Amino acid sequence: MNTTFSPESIFPRRKSLDDVPKKELAYIGVKIFLVGALVWDYTETVLDIAAQMRIGGATKKLTRAIRELRKDYDHMRSKDLDAAHIKKEWELAELFEGLNKEAFRRLCNGLITEIRHDSNLDKDYETLVEAVQMAMTVLDALKLFAEQSDKFIRQYYPQAPHSILPDHFRRLAILLPEYAGDCYNRHSEARYLTARILLKEINKIELYGD
Repeated sequence: MNTTFSPESIFPRRKSLDDVPKKELAYIGVKIFLVGALVWDYTETVLDIAAQMRIGGATKKLTRAIRELRKDYDHMRSKDLDAAHIKKEWELAELFEGLNKEAFRRLCNGLITEIRHDSNLDKDYETLVEAVQMAMTVLDALKLFAEQSDKFIRQYYPQAPHSILPDHFRRLAILLPEYAGDCYNRHSEARYLTARILLKEINKIELYGD
């Protein structure tokens, strides 16, 4: 009896991104960039506060680095989306923030309590440190969602060479804390708890359409 084998059975086809369910992958992408838009919005607040304080010195160099990072990010996004879609992305980001205003309010209160407990800053620096932690909280939530999404993608594409999270956000997570200097608390409980609350809310976002 002759036994034949197909080439696929002898040499299994290498998995690729095409094996990931298209709808789920698209929805993940929308959520990544929706929350990413909010991260940049909170980052702008940090930059604005720093500029108003006229700190100068190393902060100017830091601000330039973040501006360049944002410029490169926007350039990357413009290759895939037109202005109308990017505007819609921002609208969804604002809607998400509005729906979670209570979580953000509690975050603000928690951060102020922590900052005042750990240091004795004047009002301007206190506001700057709070803004940094706010931005980092949203960034934490984004990174948690990306990690969760990477696990989903690797069920279908085990050799995926890169996280779905753009490298811009990993670099931003290194730069932003420098504005807070010695007052930066990477172990903030308020930030830790809120990031996980936001992750649950990101997962609850319902998207429709192709």
